[in-house]
Amino acid sequence: MKIIENFLPDEIFEKIQNLLMGSKFDWHYAPGVATHDDNDDFYFTHNFYEYEQQQSKHFELVTHPIMGRVNFNFMIRARANCYVRKPEHCQNGFHTDQSFSHTVGLFSVNTNNGYTLFEDGTKHESKANTMIVFPGDMKHASVSQTDEKIRVNINFNFV
Repeated sequence: MKIIENFLPDEIFEKIQNLLMGSKFDWHYAPGVATHDDNDDFYFTHNFYEYEQQQSKHFELVTHPIMGRVNFNFMIRARANCYVRKPEHCQNGFHTDQSFSHTVGLFSVNTNNGYTLFEDGTKHESKANTMIVFPGDMKHASVSQTDEKIRVNINFNFV
């Protein structure tokens, strides 16, 4: 696992943060976080890239600066996740993003007290402009935040 703080230059990071945290960004309802029956939980997503094609008009602005700083051969998926505040921390199910060998990049857009929990007990806290890169076979779970209205991150799957 590799954690890189201050991942993007401030000017680029602020453009991405302002876009994703702004009131005009398109989010799409997802009825479960790790699975569709995940504690009746939900979140919002925005796909930038999936099924071997661009899915968003924001694809270049958001993904290119980030992926340009990561060593990869092929992008599988890139999407933003938006979790709403909960009255207490709620952990969703442990999972892997893909069923085949891949690498995950998880980029935090804002700082909050939510985190990603790994099956071995390791926690990765949500800290703005921080990227964590880990093997895709590491089971992980999202844990909701209680302090900020939303928790936003960008999830990359690549090989």
